[in-house]
Amino acid sequence: MRKTEEGSTVAAERALRLLRLLAGNGEIRLTELSRELGLPHSTTHRLLATLRREGFALQDAASRRYVAGPGMWELGWLLDPHGLRLAARPHLRALAEEFGEATQLVVLQGRYVEFLDGVESERQVRHGTRLGRPLPSHLISGGKAMLARLPRAILDRLYPDEELLTMTPASVRTKSRLLEQLALARERGYATNVGETEAGVCAVGAAVVDRYGRARCGLVVAGPDTRLLPEDLPVVGDRVAEAARLMAEELRFDDVSDRLR
Repeated sequence: MRKTEEGSTVAAERALRLLRLLAGNGEIRLTELSRELGLPHSTTHRLLATLRREGFALQDAASRRYVAGPGMWELGWLLDPHGLRLAARPHLRALAEEFGEATQLVVLQGRYVEFLDGVESERQVRHGTRLGRPLPSHLISGGKAMLARLPRAILDRLYPDEELLTMTPASVRTKSRLLEQLALARERGYATNVGETEAGVCAVGAAVVDRYGRARCGLVVAGPDTRLLPEDLPVVGDRVAEAARLMAEELRFDDVSDRLR
């Protein structure tokens, strides 16, 4: 192997090890990354600069710590869809039986949410599970619940503009308003979607988080606004948040870096 090829291989190996560290930690300093990699600060800093340029790493302006960037979220590196489906199924069924409405398992893929699984309502007038149909994260209750767990640096990367995509007249239209909604979701433990993706439909979602506070997926209860009334949303929200907490405890998320080795 020529020297240039050897150098490229070494650089790729170092970058992959760095990605594993970022994926397996909430926030981490340059000194800690250098120590874990066994590399000089200058070399680690150059690798981080490349990852930041490509969106795989971000640096918090206040703490100066590094976090996994949206590039990893978009590729699904922080997810295990098969395991999530298995773990979520009992909770989806229980919530569907309790409220008589559709339930959904969603994952964050950058600015969009993917619907991985769901349980249909048995009622005649019902809301579908939307499997295989990506929708804007900032409009979906489960998407908002997961966005609320992201560092501000990642939110700014995902939503650089003030104006947001809308689907209905009720859709959140500005980043400023979205940030207010995300702050409320963090406080409550759940987020809502009242006609933001489809007129006449309400939904409540909560994030399933790992030990670093990162959202791995979301649980959602959705139905017609004639049944999911405004006064019902806090009760449903608390129950969905409890289901998300129980699912997180059952999964006991292992360090992602262990699974990527």
